[in-house]
Amino acid sequence: MRFEKVLRHWSGAALALVGVIATLWLAATGRLTLYVHPRYTLLTVIMAVLTLLVLVLMAAVGVSAAAGEDGDRDHDHVSPASTVSRLLTWSNGIVLICAVFALLVIPPATLSSTARQNRELVTSGRALNSAKALPLVGADPATFSVKDWAALLSQGGPEAVLGKQVDLSGYVLDRGENDVFFIARFAVSCCAVDAQPIGVPAYRPGWRDEIEPGAWITIKGAFVKNPSPDSQESVAIEVSSLARIDEPDQPYVF
Repeated sequence: MRFEKVLRHWSGAALALVGVIATLWLAATGRLTLYVHPRYTLLTVIMAVLTLLVLVLMAAVGVSAAAGEDGDRDHDHVSPASTVSRLLTWSNGIVLICAVFALLVIPPATLSSTARQNRELVTSGRALNSAKALPLVGADPATFSVKDWAALLSQGGPEAVLGKQVDLSGYVLDRGENDVFFIARFAVSCCAVDAQPIGVPAYRPGWRDEIEPGAWITIKGAFVKNPSPDSQESVAIEVSSLARIDEPDQPYVF
């Protein structure tokens, strides 16, 4: 059975194989959660394995059938058309090999800074309701994520957060206010495609002189009544310290 014949007849299956290899590799390296919610990781891996088994079965059946056909053909005659077809088949194979290599070597890209600024901030709905505020009451605030604080503020109101000490990391979301920005993260409900920004307001006069929108930072402070007269937010984190950080390996919250 000639390799180019396999590629010619199974190019679609080969493309599916690229996806299967990439999925299993991302799962093995712990990077699949950059694309799907952790609760779907096991299901995604199971489906990838099942797909791989189907592809193997299809290949076995196809090779057997093609081998029988080759036995009835004259292989001595090679027309110009068949030569061109063979070259195209090999070029497709090279493209597939390069695609696999790229998927395995190039790290997954997270949502861009432009996407982080352009998507509408979530202040209610499923993304916040999935984080129940009641268990957060009385818990150690040092363990709270951006999503926890946003859920507590959304479900409990300003009184639930006033006076609480905050130690958070996230990216800077610019809502057009001079003294207030949002420290935010993308919340993933199913996969990265449906990711929505969740954040809490932070009060820092002249913040644009320190940091640009989209940058990743860590802040410390406490929730206070928002001192900014130009802001619509009733409370905000009064930032006592701010530092730039690298984008974390897992930038999303779930």
